[in-house]
Amino acid sequence: MRKKSKLHFTSEQHEKTKRFRAFIVAFAAFVLVLGSVSTLIFMKSINFDLHNLLNASENPETTTEQTTAAENTLTVRNAAVLLVCCDTQDQLTLLAVVRADAEQNRITACALDTDAAVSSAGDMSFQTVFEKNGLAGLKNAVSSAYQVQIDRYVKLTESNLKKAVSAVGDVSLQIPEAISYRSSDFSLYLDAGEQTLTGDLLVKYLHFTDTNGKSQATAALVQATLQSLSGKNREKQFNTLFNLSDSNFSIVDITDSNGLVNVYVAMRDTVFVEESI
Repeated sequence: MRKKSKLHFTSEQHEKTKRFRAFIVAFAAFVLVLGSVSTLIFMKSINFDLHNLLNASENPETTTEQTTAAENTLTVRNAAVLLVCCDTQDQLTLLAVVRADAEQNRITACALDTDAAVSSAGDMSFQTVFEKNGLAGLKNAVSSAYQVQIDRYVKLTESNLKKAVSAVGDVSLQIPEAISYRSSDFSLYLDAGEQTLTGDLLVKYLHFTDTNGKSQATAALVQATLQSLSGKNREKQFNTLFNLSDSNFSIVDITDSNGLVNVYVAMRDTVFVEESI
Protein backbone atom coordinates (compact mmCIF):
# COMPACT_ATOMS: atom_id res chain seq x y z
CA MET A 1 0.00 0.00 0.00
CA ARG A 2 1.43 3.43 -0.93
CA LYS A 3 2.26 5.64 1.97
CA LYS A 4 0.41 8.88 2.21
CA SER A 5 2.65 11.92 1.97
CA LYS A 6 2.65 14.26 4.93
CA LEU A 7 1.25 17.69 4.48
CA HIS A 8 3.20 20.73 5.74
CA PHE A 9 1.33 23.86 6.60
CA THR A 10 3.25 27.19 6.65
CA SER A 11 1.81 30.45 7.79
CA GLU A 12 2.44 33.75 5.99
CA GLN A 13 4.24 35.14 9.08
CA HIS A 14 6.60 32.18 9.10
CA GLU A 15 7.51 32.78 5.44
CA LYS A 16 8.28 36.45 6.17
CA THR A 17 10.55 35.43 9.04
CA LYS A 18 12.47 32.99 6.81
CA ARG A 19 12.92 35.60 4.11
CA PHE A 20 14.17 38.17 6.68
CA ARG A 21 16.69 35.68 8.10
CA ALA A 22 17.92 34.86 4.61
CA PHE A 23 18.40 38.58 3.92
CA ILE A 24 20.37 39.06 7.12
CA VAL A 25 22.63 36.12 6.32
CA ALA A 26 23.21 37.34 2.75
CA PHE A 27 23.95 40.89 3.93
CA ALA A 28 26.40 39.64 6.58
CA ALA A 29 28.15 37.51 3.97
CA PHE A 30 28.38 40.51 1.64
CA VAL A 31 29.93 42.70 4.37
CA LEU A 32 32.39 39.93 5.26
CA VAL A 33 33.49 39.48 1.64
CA LEU A 34 33.80 43.24 1.11
CA GLY A 35 35.84 43.60 4.30
CA SER A 36 38.14 40.74 3.28
CA VAL A 37 38.74 42.25 -0.16
CA SER A 38 39.46 45.67 1.39
CA THR A 39 41.89 44.08 3.84
CA LEU A 40 43.72 42.28 1.02
CA ILE A 41 44.01 45.51 -0.98
CA PHE A 42 45.39 47.30 2.11
CA MET A 43 47.87 44.49 2.80
CA LYS A 44 49.03 44.65 -0.81
CA SER A 45 49.59 48.39 -0.50
CA ILE A 46 52.05 47.75 2.37
CA ASN A 47 53.60 44.75 0.60
CA PHE A 48 51.99 42.28 3.00
CA ASP A 49 54.60 43.26 5.60
CA LEU A 50 53.22 42.95 9.12
CA HIS A 51 56.17 44.97 10.45
CA ASN A 52 55.12 47.89 8.26
CA LEU A 53 51.58 47.56 9.51
CA LEU A 54 52.64 47.65 13.17
CA ASN A 55 55.01 50.57 12.66
CA ALA A 56 52.89 52.61 10.28
CA SER A 57 52.21 55.21 12.96
CA GLU A 58 55.95 55.78 13.48
CA ASN A 59 56.78 56.51 9.86
CA PRO A 60 54.98 59.87 9.55
CA GLU A 61 56.74 61.11 12.68
CA THR A 62 60.13 60.01 11.38
CA THR A 63 59.43 61.64 8.03
CA THR A 64 58.41 64.85 9.78
CA GLU A 65 61.63 64.86 11.83
CA GLN A 66 63.72 64.30 8.71
CA THR A 67 61.89 67.05 6.84
CA THR A 68 62.33 69.47 9.74
CA ALA A 69 66.03 68.63 9.92
CA ALA A 70 66.38 69.24 6.18
CA GLU A 71 64.59 72.60 6.44
CA ASN A 72 66.82 73.64 9.34
CA THR A 73 70.06 72.83 7.56
CA LEU A 74 72.37 75.77 8.16
CA THR A 75 75.34 76.80 6.08
CA VAL A 76 77.82 78.54 8.37
CA ARG A 77 79.68 81.32 6.58
CA ASN A 78 82.10 84.13 7.30
CA ALA A 79 80.48 87.42 8.25
CA ALA A 80 81.28 90.58 10.18
CA VAL A 81 79.04 92.84 12.23
CA LEU A 82 80.02 96.32 13.34
CA LEU A 83 78.75 97.08 16.86
CA VAL A 84 78.57 100.74 17.86
CA CYS A 85 77.41 102.36 21.08
CA CYS A 86 77.46 106.11 21.71
CA ASP A 87 76.19 108.63 24.22
CA THR A 88 73.84 111.53 23.54
CA GLN A 89 76.81 113.68 22.42
CA ASP A 90 77.88 111.12 19.77
CA GLN A 91 80.91 110.14 21.81
CA LEU A 92 81.74 106.49 21.12
CA THR A 93 81.31 104.28 24.17
CA LEU A 94 82.05 101.12 22.19
CA LEU A 95 83.25 100.29 18.68
CA ALA A 96 83.72 96.59 18.01
CA VAL A 97 83.79 94.08 15.19
CA VAL A 98 82.05 90.74 15.79
CA ARG A 99 83.00 88.11 13.23
CA ALA A 100 81.69 84.65 12.39
CA ASP A 101 84.56 82.35 11.39
CA ALA A 102 83.24 79.47 9.30
CA GLU A 103 86.59 77.67 9.13
CA GLN A 104 87.06 77.56 12.91
CA ASN A 105 83.32 77.48 13.59
CA ARG A 106 83.42 80.25 16.16
CA ILE A 107 82.65 83.91 16.79
CA THR A 108 85.27 86.49 17.71
CA ALA A 109 84.79 89.92 19.25
CA CYS A 110 87.33 92.70 19.01
CA ALA A 111 86.89 96.24 20.36
CA LEU A 112 88.73 99.05 18.56
CA ASP A 113 90.54 102.04 20.00
CA THR A 114 88.23 104.89 19.04
CA ASP A 115 90.94 107.55 19.57
CA ALA A 116 93.72 105.92 17.55
CA ALA A 117 94.69 107.64 14.29
CA VAL A 118 93.53 105.76 11.19
CA SER A 119 95.79 106.23 8.15
CA SER A 120 93.09 105.14 5.69
CA ALA A 121 90.89 107.94 7.07
CA GLY A 122 93.49 110.70 6.66
CA ASP A 123 94.94 110.05 10.14
CA MET A 124 91.63 110.93 11.75
CA SER A 125 90.48 108.83 14.68
CA PHE A 126 87.37 106.69 14.45
CA GLN A 127 85.76 109.15 16.88
CA THR A 128 86.45 112.06 14.54
CA VAL A 129 85.23 110.10 11.52
CA PHE A 130 82.00 109.34 13.35
CA GLU A 131 81.49 112.98 14.31
CA LYS A 132 82.09 114.18 10.74
CA ASN A 133 80.66 111.38 8.60
CA GLY A 134 78.24 109.51 10.84
CA LEU A 135 77.65 105.79 10.92
CA ALA A 136 78.16 105.26 7.18
CA GLY A 137 81.55 106.96 7.27
CA LEU A 138 82.55 105.02 10.40
CA LYS A 139 81.60 101.72 8.74
CA ASN A 140 83.70 102.55 5.67
CA ALA A 141 86.65 103.67 7.79
CA VAL A 142 86.70 100.40 9.78
CA SER A 143 86.32 98.34 6.61
CA SER A 144 89.20 100.16 4.89
CA ALA A 145 91.49 100.17 7.92
CA TYR A 146 91.27 96.42 8.52
CA GLN A 147 90.38 95.15 5.04
CA VAL A 148 87.24 93.49 6.35
CA GLN A 149 83.83 93.45 4.72
CA ILE A 150 81.18 94.69 7.14
CA ASP A 151 78.02 92.69 6.41
CA ARG A 152 75.79 94.22 9.10
CA TYR A 153 75.93 97.04 11.61
CA VAL A 154 74.16 97.68 14.91
CA LYS A 155 74.20 101.12 16.53
CA LEU A 156 72.81 101.69 20.02
CA THR A 157 72.63 104.65 22.33
CA GLU A 158 73.75 104.04 25.90
CA SER A 159 70.14 104.27 27.02
CA ASN A 160 69.00 101.63 24.52
CA LEU A 161 71.98 99.40 25.30
CA LYS A 162 70.75 99.30 28.89
CA LYS A 163 67.28 98.34 27.65
CA ALA A 164 68.77 95.68 25.36
CA VAL A 165 70.64 94.11 28.28
CA SER A 166 67.39 94.05 30.27
CA ALA A 167 65.72 92.30 27.31
CA VAL A 168 68.35 89.59 26.87
CA GLY A 169 69.13 89.11 30.56
CA ASP A 170 72.05 90.39 32.58
CA VAL A 171 75.54 89.86 31.17
CA SER A 172 78.02 87.56 32.93
CA LEU A 173 81.54 88.97 32.78
CA GLN A 174 84.83 87.95 34.34
CA ILE A 175 86.28 90.93 36.22
CA PRO A 176 90.07 90.48 36.49
CA GLU A 177 90.47 92.53 39.68
CA ALA A 178 88.24 94.40 42.09
CA ILE A 179 87.08 97.83 40.92
CA SER A 180 86.47 100.74 43.24
CA TYR A 181 86.09 103.84 41.11
CA ARG A 182 84.39 107.15 41.66
CA SER A 183 84.39 110.30 39.55
CA SER A 184 82.18 113.28 38.92
CA ASP A 185 80.50 111.35 36.09
CA PHE A 186 79.86 107.94 37.65
CA SER A 187 80.86 105.42 40.30
CA LEU A 188 81.66 101.75 39.75
CA TYR A 189 82.26 99.09 42.38
CA LEU A 190 82.76 95.47 41.34
CA ASP A 191 84.39 92.48 43.04
CA ALA A 192 86.95 90.36 41.21
CA GLY A 193 85.71 87.19 39.52
CA GLU A 194 82.61 86.40 37.50
CA GLN A 195 80.02 89.13 37.93
CA THR A 196 76.54 89.58 36.55
CA LEU A 197 76.19 93.06 35.11
CA THR A 198 72.97 94.95 34.58
CA GLY A 199 72.74 97.32 31.63
CA ASP A 200 73.69 100.28 33.81
CA LEU A 201 76.76 98.51 35.20
CA LEU A 202 77.80 97.36 31.73
CA VAL A 203 77.74 100.91 30.35
CA LYS A 204 79.76 102.14 33.34
CA TYR A 205 82.25 99.33 32.85
CA LEU A 206 82.65 100.26 29.17
CA HIS A 207 83.53 103.81 30.24
CA PHE A 208 85.96 102.56 32.87
CA THR A 209 87.86 99.75 31.13
CA ASP A 210 90.48 99.66 28.37
CA THR A 211 90.14 98.24 24.86
CA ASN A 212 90.82 94.67 26.00
CA GLY A 213 88.18 94.96 28.69
CA LYS A 214 85.73 96.27 26.08
CA SER A 215 86.49 93.23 23.92
CA GLN A 216 85.72 90.96 26.86
CA ALA A 217 82.50 92.85 27.55
CA THR A 218 81.51 92.69 23.88
CA ALA A 219 82.03 88.92 23.79
CA ALA A 220 79.90 88.49 26.92
CA LEU A 221 77.17 90.76 25.52
CA VAL A 222 77.13 88.92 22.18
CA GLN A 223 76.90 85.52 23.87
CA ALA A 224 74.02 86.63 26.10
CA THR A 225 72.20 88.12 23.10
CA LEU A 226 72.59 85.01 20.97
CA GLN A 227 71.41 82.81 23.83
CA SER A 228 68.27 84.92 24.10
CA LEU A 229 67.68 84.58 20.34
CA SER A 230 67.86 80.79 20.46
CA GLY A 231 64.60 80.35 22.37
CA LYS A 232 61.02 79.78 21.22
CA ASN A 233 60.24 83.51 21.09
CA ARG A 234 63.21 84.27 18.87
CA GLU A 235 61.32 86.46 16.39
CA LYS A 236 59.67 88.49 19.15
CA GLN A 237 63.04 88.90 20.85
CA PHE A 238 64.65 89.93 17.57
CA ASN A 239 61.98 92.58 17.01
CA THR A 240 62.52 93.94 20.52
CA LEU A 241 66.27 94.32 19.98
CA PHE A 242 65.84 95.60 16.42
CA ASN A 243 63.52 98.38 17.58
CA LEU A 244 66.13 99.52 20.11
CA SER A 245 68.84 99.95 17.49
CA ASP A 246 69.79 101.50 14.19
CA SER A 247 70.65 98.42 12.13
CA ASN A 248 70.59 96.94 8.65
CA PHE A 249 69.60 93.52 9.99
CA SER A 250 66.16 92.44 8.78
CA ILE A 251 63.55 89.90 9.88
CA VAL A 252 64.75 87.63 7.05
CA ASP A 253 68.03 87.23 8.95
CA ILE A 254 66.14 85.18 11.54
CA THR A 255 63.17 83.71 9.61
CA ASP A 256 65.38 82.29 6.85
CA SER A 257 67.07 79.08 8.02
CA ASN A 258 70.31 80.42 6.53
CA GLY A 259 69.77 83.96 7.76
CA LEU A 260 72.75 85.72 9.28
CA VAL A 261 71.25 85.83 12.78
CA ASN A 262 70.85 82.04 12.63
CA VAL A 263 74.47 81.69 11.51
CA TYR A 264 75.57 83.53 14.65
CA VAL A 265 73.06 81.76 16.91
CA ALA A 266 74.41 78.38 15.74
CA MET A 267 77.83 79.35 17.17
CA ARG A 268 76.54 81.02 20.35
CA ASP A 269 78.61 78.74 22.62
CA THR A 270 81.89 79.56 20.89
CA VAL A 271 82.39 83.31 21.39
CA PHE A 272 86.01 84.35 21.89
CA VAL A 273 87.92 87.59 22.31
CA GLU A 274 90.12 88.60 19.37
CA GLU A 275 93.04 90.82 20.37
CA SER A 276 93.30 92.42 16.93
CA ILE A 277 91.53 92.14 13.61
